[in-house]
Amino acid sequence: MRKSYAQLAAEPVPQTEPLNERQVQNNAGGFVFQLDDFKRLERFLILGSDSNTYYQTAKALTRENAACVTRCWEADAFKTSGVIERISQEGRAPKNDPAIFALALGVAHADPKVRAPAYATVQAVCRTGTHLFQFLEMVKALGKGLSSPGMKKTIKRWYMSRSPASVAYQLVKYRQRNGFTHKRALEICGFGAKAAVTGEGIAYHNLFNWAKGKECPVAGLPSIITDHMDAMAASSDPKEVARIIAIGARGQKLPWEAIPTEVKKDPDVWRALLPEMGATALVRNLGAMTAYGVLKPLADETRIVVEKLTSAEELRKGRLHPFNLLVARGVYSQGHGQHGGRKGEPMTWKPVPQIVAALEEAFYLSFKTIEPANKRVLIGLDVSGSMTTPLASSPISVAQGAAAMCMSVLRTEPQCHVFGFSHQFKELGFTPKMSLEEVCKVTERMSFGSTDCSLPMIYARKNKLTVDVFQVFTDNETYAGRAHPVEELRKYRQETGIPAKLVVVGMTATNFTIADPQDPGMLDVVGFDSAAPSVMAHFARS
Repeated sequence: MRKSYAQLAAEPVPQTEPLNERQVQNNAGGFVFQLDDFKRLERFLILGSDSNTYYQTAKALTRENAACVTRCWEADAFKTSGVIERISQEGRAPKNDPAIFALALGVAHADPKVRAPAYATVQAVCRTGTHLFQFLEMVKALGKGLSSPGMKKTIKRWYMSRSPASVAYQLVKYRQRNGFTHKRALEICGFGAKAAVTGEGIAYHNLFNWAKGKECPVAGLPSIITDHMDAMAASSDPKEVARIIAIGARGQKLPWEAIPTEVKKDPDVWRALLPEMGATALVRNLGAMTAYGVLKPLADETRIVVEKLTSAEELRKGRLHPFNLLVARGVYSQGHGQHGGRKGEPMTWKPVPQIVAALEEAFYLSFKTIEPANKRVLIGLDVSGSMTTPLASSPISVAQGAAAMCMSVLRTEPQCHVFGFSHQFKELGFTPKMSLEEVCKVTERMSFGSTDCSLPMIYARKNKLTVDVFQVFTDNETYAGRAHPVEELRKYRQETGIPAKLVVVGMTATNFTIADPQDPGMLDVVGFDSAAPSVMAHFARS
């Protein structure tokens, strides 16, 4: 029997067709909503685009995001610089590279009204010598000359805004990167040739001359410089290097980057470095310190490491991001590195259980403070085929990263349930007491499939679940559903009378979202934004 016009009009619109004129086609062929440029800017700054997605190469994704960043600079340069600075300063992104790249795009722009706020933000975003060298390399790669007045002024300000002691630390810790050194940076800006040689100017003058390889009085150099010189001279004597590190002034002891490569396998050297080692350097070298016998069960050094890893203040100071801790936990617990050493074989070690546990605790501590919303939360974790690609060039898949992130919610909210979906429901069996390793393994074993992001709402409606907030962790490449996610949410609201909200956690730096920007009950957040869980909880409470 033929259907009436009313019946035809009432039928749901499949995801392969647009629901309205505001929708765009995603990479999988489904229709979704489009993020505005500033929302996509946030996604790019946090997630980056240095790895392929299921549907796009890293090159294509980076070009798209670069065009978006440029549009943001042109639309509102001061707002753009503010977004870049805020996300970088707050440590919300796993890497600072996207923020530095976004600044380089601003500095390379033809409009001086764009360049001015971009230059003004370099200080806040490029906090280390490595950041400065990355910035210079990116500006050069974009075809912008490095000898412009704005660039010279920016480099000079980068050095002179720091105390002589801070400059000395930068000189020995971050010596070269991306084809740049402090000598080259100082030569670009012409600094040192006419530096003041009275008062505090003498200290800068000596430091710059030392960095440029010129003669300068050793007595006029900070102790960290002379300690570095002594350590390099004693590269064949590990005990002497350890002694030099141990007697260094508190807060100005040599960092591990400033000691000779030849002694980096000596346990005594690592024991001397450990007490004042920053959180980032600590996490990077856990495998090495374990392999060299420094970290072992019941050792004092292990106690120090555990205390540092489980200190929220240490994690905050080191800007350690949840994503980096998740990767570090995975690498450390497997007992070997990801890459081969000089002989082609990766370094191996026997993981210390207390350190594995401390890394897991650190993962949860590194998210911004989360107060439970005390709402009924249903999490839908996208485990479709497009979620199998690496997350930010790591050994972890997008799906595994999303699963680990949703555990921060599961461990916080007293009423929370998680299930997986592709084109069908997948019970995951997640509980708050599960370890990150267990969660990642469960996700890894999923059979995957096509994507239907409407399933969380369908599941709740058919099973008569009372849900205040749906949280969907996805790459937004949905296409397999017979109805759009927003329509299924509205149907759930109508049938239950519950004004349920939808939070979409975007796990890749595309410009797609299943959340309707015009619906105040829907929110789009960035996956692996360290502030995301607290933002989601606040939205649920509001």
